[in-house]
Amino acid sequence: MCGGRDGYMGSTEGMVGWGMAGSLAGGWPLPTLTPDLSLSEAHGNWGSWEPWGPCSATCSPEEAGPKPQQRRSRVCNNPMPSIIPPGLPCSGSATEDQTCIGLPFCPGETAPPAPPPPRDSQSPALGPDGSQCPPEGKGPVSHSPNPRARFPMLTCVSFSLTLSCPVDGGWSNWQASSPCSVTCGMGRIMEKRLCNNPAPRHGGKPCLGLSTRSHFCNTKIACPVDGQWTEWGEWSPCRRPGYTGDISCQEIVGQQTRTRSCKGRSPDGKRCEGSTIHIRSCYNMFRCKLEGHWSDWSSWGLCIPACGKNPVKSRKRVCQPTACGSD
Repeated sequence: MCGGRDGYMGSTEGMVGWGMAGSLAGGWPLPTLTPDLSLSEAHGNWGSWEPWGPCSATCSPEEAGPKPQQRRSRVCNNPMPSIIPPGLPCSGSATEDQTCIGLPFCPGETAPPAPPPPRDSQSPALGPDGSQCPPEGKGPVSHSPNPRARFPMLTCVSFSLTLSCPVDGGWSNWQASSPCSVTCGMGRIMEKRLCNNPAPRHGGKPCLGLSTRSHFCNTKIACPVDGQWTEWGEWSPCRRPGYTGDISCQEIVGQQTRTRSCKGRSPDGKRCEGSTIHIRSCYNMFRCKLEGHWSDWSSWGLCIPACGKNPVKSRKRVCQPTACGSD
């Protein structure tokens, strides 16, 4: 950095300062400077950013690790901070780094950061606060004539660039994000993974693919199975319980039954609800010759045709059996 001794410190495009009257060990005179109190201080402001410099490497490592970087810089000269009275230097960094993108991979190895590009001998170095330092062998940069005579203690230090390589993201292992959806039998489970192995840095690519998935889970515990009814069976012949005679073709009420079964129930499953047997009343009139009788006449219908010669109207009745079975 650039600085003065036993007096004020300030910065211009290079960092310059002034000291008290006297002499140095090297024999250089220190002039007596009297500040002009009529002047007002000017605070420093950054100039425009320079173009981005070259990448620190020509390829990017496939594995996790530093990725090539590039840097740009700016100078505190828009305006420079005043010296007398001293103005405030620019706030913030004089350099900015970013990860190089679009570089080919370096298979099987991690590309070490390349040294910063050589500085043009005509380009001045920068101080830590962005102020401009003079080329080696030359005096500090100043708008005042013969600055070496006025500020013999000024020095400037150059610095090197440390650039970081882009790091592409990598997936972590899958981990369950929810328990199995059932407590017995087969269900489904959700899993997730994070893009943190490593996390993308310095402009690296994000992880490809899905962060969640689901698959079957087996609790290895048998689920209870409830019983289910079968279809009803056929009706039994019509008989009268406790009657020894034949009720066929007679007006004697009998009974018919049909049954069903509860199937598929496991020992801890629920039983079927309802009855296994269905009973109904009946008459055994199968293939019986029955005496019939007429029903009542229906009402007269309309004349057909309604308009024309010889219209006719009709009514009807039905021959019904004297005895018949019923459900």
